[in-house]
Amino acid sequence: MTSVLRSHPLQSNKRRLEAESTSTKKQKRLHAELRLEIPPLKFPSTHCSTDDDPLFTPASSGETSSRADSLFGEETAFSTGRTDNPPYKETIASASRTAPPIPGFFFNPAVEVSYDIGARVLAQCMETYFQKPDVNQIMLFGRAPSPGTPESTPASTSFPPILNELLTSLSNDLREYLPPATYDLLFPASPRRARQAIINLYHPGEGISSHVDLLGRFGDGIIGVSFGSGCVMQFDRVHTEVESRGEPSVDHTPADATTTCNADPTEDRYDLYLPERSVIVLSGDSRYKWTHGIARRADDVVGTETFHRGTRMSITFRWLLPGAEIVGDTVGPDI
Repeated sequence: MTSVLRSHPLQSNKRRLEAESTSTKKQKRLHAELRLEIPPLKFPSTHCSTDDDPLFTPASSGETSSRADSLFGEETAFSTGRTDNPPYKETIASASRTAPPIPGFFFNPAVEVSYDIGARVLAQCMETYFQKPDVNQIMLFGRAPSPGTPESTPASTSFPPILNELLTSLSNDLREYLPPATYDLLFPASPRRARQAIINLYHPGEGISSHVDLLGRFGDGIIGVSFGSGCVMQFDRVHTEVESRGEPSVDHTPADATTTCNADPTEDRYDLYLPERSVIVLSGDSRYKWTHGIARRADDVVGTETFHRGTRMSITFRWLLPGAEIVGDTVGPDI
């Protein structure tokens, strides 16, 4: 007689549960040992180019976006790579309060727009142009004399009265500091070209890429004024030959060696702090052979001091070259 051994139901269930538990533990160990490793991404740095100079783009708070049409505006193209461990921290170079030795460049801390005019210009521009949060750049154009107009005829302008008042103030303030040829370039007795004013608004942390103002659209002689807050502007030597278009040779021999320079600069980069209501002038080499820009950051270091940027407005005055008021393919490519 053959005996049949039968497992008790409770014992069978117990063994099944133990087997399932063992299988589950093995799977968990398997999952724990299968670790996926992804190498860190390294983003390439982006650098500005002196050939990248569109007419204008809006101010940007983005890392690599740029605005490209102003003396006080063309934001530096920054690297988005942040691969350092611990987290990346920018080292800010200390800026100077004195003018760099760039031929044709003018800056003197003693020359500034009066507090009264500066306050009224800032208030009127903010109220008139920057009520909407998405607006940060305005372009205004003066009126060139009609063909055949006698040179003795006073030049008319379509600028708002407050900007005409600002230009008159700048003319009076700069007369004794600039070389005669540079002053006549900026404030001719009988202007034969239209003048452009571009007004840019910068919120704290915003900047603009380094650039040379459009060679095919704007002439020699540029004035820039800061309002509301100071900031550091950087100047970099252009290492490629840049040719001005349709501009006569101007003698930029300095009237005051402490404010303008005719010597060869020894460095390829200068950082200058521009206080509120300060004025700078670009002509000659400083207009054509050096880029200018503002780094995108919240703070600036000047000497041993750190300045937090506030909301800043800039106004830039430039002469339009003949035909520059035409926007489109008929103007031809810009350098």
